[in-house]
Order: sequence, then structure tokens, then C-alpha cells
Amino acid sequence: SGIGGVASCQQIGIEKTFTAKTAYTYKIITKNGILSFGLDAGIINKQINWKKLTDAGMNDPRIPSNEESKTGFDMSAGIDFLHHKFFAGLSSTHVNRPKLKYETFSYRIARHYYLISGYNISFSESISLQPSVLIKSNAASTQLDLNATISHKYFLLGAGYRIRDAIVLLTGIKLKGFSISYSYDYTTSSLKNYFNGSHEIVLLYLHSKKKSLP
Repeated sequence: SGIGGVASCQQIGIEKTFTAKTAYTYKIITKNGILSFGLDAGIINKQINWKKLTDAGMNDPRIPSNEESKTGFDMSAGIDFLHHKFFAGLSSTHVNRPKLKYETFSYRIARHYYLISGYNISFSESISLQPSVLIKSNAASTQLDLNATISHKYFLLGAGYRIRDAIVLLTGIKLKGFSISYSYDYTTSSLKNYFNGSHEIVLLYLHSKKKSLP
């Protein structure tokens, strides 16, 4: 079992989303593989900068002229199975569908579902290739990602294709429990005329405590 924390910040258009959560995992080791369960809980904050719309010439009186920020309680859960080099997982974010109430409207954040499966191909003790498939859905629309990542003791390189949406490039370094990675999504859909893609930076620290044998 293990305990961790995660914080993220995402900016899309006029909306900025910040989350801060505590996570817990529990593992069951069997003769067929490792079954893991995970749960996280914390806050989600969504800030909407309506001023960007009015500055762009959208003078609809129904649009507020100021910024609004609302916070709610948020939960996610998942399950993962590892069998030798094969792995598969199922998870859901916004399990409790937090409700955010703004000045002129309110809404519940939709649940998102993720199904992933992949295989680890080892070339040596320090280099491996991990092809994987990721299916994402919010019950209204579904996306399919095809990914491949080369992992080394000190670095990783990856690429992926989100069907009819984007090409993803990934790079990162690993050192003494820390890893930092950067990814760029290059839009290939019709949105590319209005959207220059997205950037993501992930900083991760993993601390493992060795147990002494009795």
C-alpha cells in the first residue's frame, strides 16, 4: 500500500482548473499477478475569466464582466492489474460529480472513464519499450489514443496518436526518485486553425521504503 499527493493546474481558453488531492493505493499480490486499487480525494477549483470574452468583443449582457472562482470536493478511483509484462487498468475521475455554482449558472462536472492496456518489452536491464492503448470517455464522446514509450534508467521518450485529433510527443528525465516530463499535443483536427496545441509538464517524486526481512 502507499500514500501520495497530486496537484495539477490546467488552462483551456477562459477556464483554469486547479486540483489538489491525497491518494491511497492498495496492492494484492497473487500467483497470477499484482492487483492494485487506488483512490484519491481533494479539491477542484475552476476559475472562469469572463473578461477575456468581453475584451474580444462579446458584449452579451448575460455574460458576467468579472472573474469567477468556485471550489468543490472531488474524488477519483481506479483498478489496475499487472501480469508479468502485460498490464490493464480501469479508472474514473469526478466519481462524485462535484457541483459548481456560479453567478448565472451551475453545473455538475461529468465523470470521465479511462481504460488502458499495454505491454512491456525489455531490450536490456535498463531499456524497455511500452506500447499501449488508451480509451477515454465521458459517456457523451469517446477518444482512442495509441502510444509508445521508450524508457531508460535516466530518461524516457514517447509518441502517440489521438485518433482524428492530435499527435503527442513526450520526453523526460529520471534521477534519484524524481522524474520530470514534458509533452506536446499537436492538433491535427479542424481545430488546428484556432488552436496551437497544448503543453504539459509533470513532476513526480517516488519514495519507496525497503522492508527488512524478519
